[in-house]
Amino acid sequence: MDNNKFKQFFGSIDYNTYDKIQNTLFFSGVGMVLAKDLIVSQYPILNSPVDALVCISMAACLGLNFSSGKDYTRDITQIRSLYENLIINYNKLNKLFNLDDPIQIYTMFTYLLHKGYLSMDKNFELSNKEARDIKGLYGTNVITGKAVCRHISAMLTDILNNYGIESSQLGVYLMDYSVLEKQKYIKEELTNWVQTHITDEQAYSIAMEYIEELVDKRGQNIELSTKMIEYLKRKLGNHAITFSVKDGKSYYLDPTQTRIYRVRENDKNVLYDDEYDKVPIKLLSSIVLNDSKDYLRVREKLSQQYPSITREKEKQIIRQTIIDCKNNMDIFEQFYNENSDLYGDISSKVLKIKKRKTIVK
Repeated sequence: MDNNKFKQFFGSIDYNTYDKIQNTLFFSGVGMVLAKDLIVSQYPILNSPVDALVCISMAACLGLNFSSGKDYTRDITQIRSLYENLIINYNKLNKLFNLDDPIQIYTMFTYLLHKGYLSMDKNFELSNKEARDIKGLYGTNVITGKAVCRHISAMLTDILNNYGIESSQLGVYLMDYSVLEKQKYIKEELTNWVQTHITDEQAYSIAMEYIEELVDKRGQNIELSTKMIEYLKRKLGNHAITFSVKDGKSYYLDPTQTRIYRVRENDKNVLYDDEYDKVPIKLLSSIVLNDSKDYLRVREKLSQQYPSITREKEKQIIRQTIIDCKNNMDIFEQFYNENSDLYGDISSKVLKIKKRKTIVK
């Protein structure tokens, strides 16, 4: 099928129909495999035709799974067009404020994100409940008002790329713990918990390092989560950030937690900031977050080991950008009002997509 006919065919159906066709082919193939012995025992002549049907069903199912057909379904094409228009409109704000530095753009983005200016009805919360993980359109979840790190970092990445700043999503691992106002567990109790619950050697080592860093060195009161066991054992990591390169400088931007990391001098695969001393980069999750071309570009850029700007300059940029934001709230109100219909169109179309499970939190 030539490319135009391919796009035309899938453009005639919607995303959910595509899923139904794929699922029908899969379960039909499985059903025929399970029923084969009964059918063939009664009608031996049907042995070869049944095998052929099984192969055809499974091949068609795999073909749909690995093709880019979903990208051209009717509603995905519409959502992509609307989302791209919104990104273009948003970058008019960056131009209006004369922003050209990734930290400036990140700072204004996080400011507007957490105040609801990037979401339908100005309601935004960190939630995975309504996530629609559509390839290349993760950022649309921010507009629906419920999103997590993989969606938030995707939208910032899309904004930066559209603005001409080379950016990609990057998978990292963050220890799952909570900081408490009052001490609940002494160090010995935390250590005993790790010794009791974690058997994986690598996970155990990382957990003990965090206790030493957070409790001994920083004097924080922490509580470890049982979810940490699962996260520590997984190689994919549990968090997504935005990685940008501009003018020979690298930027590791975390809009979800409003943090900016930099690479450790003695280990190019580990990031850190004032709070987190060890944030390992997980390239496997970067394969999930980016397409193959972007993934190779991420690896190449990381290998260059571009330096970061100084902490002093970083803090100065953030401080000035926040001041500019606070002094121009009327501009943000105008932006929101002018794009509220676009927010509504994107949100309604995205939420009509059948919710699917994902492996990256």
